[in-house]
Amino acid sequence: MESLKNKTIVLTTTEEQSKETINFFKNIGVNLISFPSLEIVPVDASAQLQTLLDEGKTDYLVFQSANATKYFLQLVKEKNIEINYETMRVACYGKKTVAICKENQIKIDLLPDDLGVKGLLKLFSQESIENKNILLPGSVVGNDEFHEDLKRLGATVQSIPVYDIQIPKKETVAEEIEKIKNSQIDWYLFTGPVIYQNFLELLEVSNPGEYFKNSKVAAIGPTTKEAIEKTKTRVDVISKKFALTHAVANIENFSVAPPPQKRQLKKPKNYLKNRTIVLTRAEEQSQETINFFKKKEAHLISFPALEVVAVDAEEKLKTILAENKIDYLVFQSANAIKFFLQLVKEKKFQIDYENIKVACVGKKTAAICEENQIKVDLVPEDFSALGLLKLFAIEPLENKTVLLPRSAIGRDEFREGLKRFGATVKTVSVYDILIPKKESIADIIEKVRTTKIDWYLFTSPSTYQNFLALMDITKPREFFAKSRIAAIGPTTKDAIEKTRVWVDVVPKKFTVTHAIASIDQFYTVPLPKKKLKQQFQPKQQHHPQMQQHPQRPTEKKIIRYVLKKRKPRNEN
Repeated sequence: MESLKNKTIVLTTTEEQSKETINFFKNIGVNLISFPSLEIVPVDASAQLQTLLDEGKTDYLVFQSANATKYFLQLVKEKNIEINYETMRVACYGKKTVAICKENQIKIDLLPDDLGVKGLLKLFSQESIENKNILLPGSVVGNDEFHEDLKRLGATVQSIPVYDIQIPKKETVAEEIEKIKNSQIDWYLFTGPVIYQNFLELLEVSNPGEYFKNSKVAAIGPTTKEAIEKTKTRVDVISKKFALTHAVANIENFSVAPPPQKRQLKKPKNYLKNRTIVLTRAEEQSQETINFFKKKEAHLISFPALEVVAVDAEEKLKTILAENKIDYLVFQSANAIKFFLQLVKEKKFQIDYENIKVACVGKKTAAICEENQIKVDLVPEDFSALGLLKLFAIEPLENKTVLLPRSAIGRDEFREGLKRFGATVKTVSVYDILIPKKESIADIIEKVRTTKIDWYLFTSPSTYQNFLALMDITKPREFFAKSRIAAIGPTTKDAIEKTRVWVDVVPKKFTVTHAIASIDQFYTVPLPKKKLKQQFQPKQQHHPQMQQHPQRPTEKKIIRYVLKKRKPRNEN
């Protein structure tokens, strides 16, 4: 530890929270400045806790942090609340949380090997927690993701705030601020994203990249690292294990043997420069895409192959809402939510989104919900109807009612999948998809006909079929022979290949942004060609080595084989 001797390190945590770390730094001769970027204050949740305990049995008590454990036990002790820990299963993660439980003679029933939240969720998935009550003490801001994960496993989760995290007042940390400003700092160690943001605010740092350029920065965990790097500040050391001791060890290793400087890579070649790409969407639907192609200096032609119009579904939606039994609301597209909310607003329908679980097929659909203050409960990782069905497979859908706003030509596979899980599915058509009139896009049609097109990007089977109709294409394979084709997903790919046209790119995630990334990647990592249908396969050229005859069996083996198979002669 000689390499850290006489170094000045700013630790963004309070002294009472890091006594072990402070003693460690003192022993190795480090000049440590403890900077409290957070102020933790207890919350009086005694009434809420007592009500929960009076209402019924608590099956599980889960501690997510040392602070949650500390302030929960403090509340119980101060308010003389009676809790029988023997009648409930206690779960926790993190070394400090475990230590506090043991100090208070609380037996731990669920403790993951990795002491992390993912490990704890894995343990809960093996428990039978359907309709079980889980008490979850935590902070006022809380960990909604963990809360929702437990609910998805079928549990009833009661969160109770036992402490709050606030930014300290400047006057309370004035001495520390002055000390940092007047010292040459070698290392800053940040233990959380909020801590980093509070530090910038308390020190009035407006240009973090410039402020930290003469110091080294260490972060605990990838979330903290991302928060720091978003402010264009370099992170020199990241501790993957969420503990100060590991962070300190990483700082020591860096000081003994700093990592080699990364080689300056050449600016990647812009393969899309001056290429012309037809995107079968209207401009207002693809502003983000248009901006991307502008940066890449590509020529984009937005071809609106679909016209989306609202459907008057007032009576049907009114009837469904009158039944007053909707458990799930599912949006499969941005248009579905856009026209559904438009209908609800125009007709002044009252919908209590708080008592309905909302599911979205992807990030953009979820973003529209959040813009309209609608909390989203289910979003699949692969942004597809199949991914959404996988999430519903673990939901208790038996005798539940699902409301499914969609297009007038919506596919039935998703609806049938929900019905197989035991749900009652109510569909309401809130929009229709029509083919535009030729005269409304005559200029664009002419531009496509008279321009050399490098790529066509089709976003659905309908956009492909409508494009053929609008362009009067009778021989698709001939028309697209000198261009490349990108399809947003396998369904679109199948529709295109049915017309004997080769599809060059299909992204793994079914979004326009991923399709564009796949087009860009096509030039650097060409995709392996897959076999298409036999009728339009080019004949395989035989390699000279493949023309050699296979080795014949020996003469003796042939004779044996013939004798075995030959029928006996009729001797009569």
